[in-house]
Amino acid sequence: MKKAIAFLLSIVVFGCTQSTVSNESVNSTVSQSTPTTNRSTNPPKFIDFNYKDVRLGDNENEVLKRLGKPIRRRTAKIDDCGVEEALVLSYRDVEIQLDRDQAGKYYVLEIHVSGTNTDLEPGIKIGDSYKEIKDKLGEPYTQKQEKEEMLVFYLIRDDDNALLVFRNDKLIRVRLYFNPC
Repeated sequence: MKKAIAFLLSIVVFGCTQSTVSNESVNSTVSQSTPTTNRSTNPPKFIDFNYKDVRLGDNENEVLKRLGKPIRRRTAKIDDCGVEEALVLSYRDVEIQLDRDQAGKYYVLEIHVSGTNTDLEPGIKIGDSYKEIKDKLGEPYTQKQEKEEMLVFYLIRDDDNALLVFRNDKLIRVRLYFNPC
């Protein structure tokens, strides 16, 4: 129950988050409206989302080792419950946002996937239908309709979330994010 309350609070906070990482950032599509929660009585299912073995919490060296040199490397100011500046590594169809710890090392805070037919573990890709994804992953933790887009949330770990955005029944982008609040 505590995890469910924390997750719902993260959605409200997520709706308030202002990010300057990308003009097409998923943040711009989420409002403060309350999502429809999954009515299942089963405990939440955690799913190991990753992009080419890059996961939330990985350090910068692990990202570079797995994905190689980014097309673009920049810093961006964000307001995410205390994080003021993030390192953004841009690859074809993917942006990795990293936060710096007190020792000066960077760790993956968010992964934005939007490229057509980009594969994402656990076996889904941009362009898949809602039904295909639901058949692979099971019932989402929560979901809500927002204008022309359906926002579907799955849990990765306690404070890690996956937001899958659908338009016209097709997956158009994914945001994997750590909720620092």
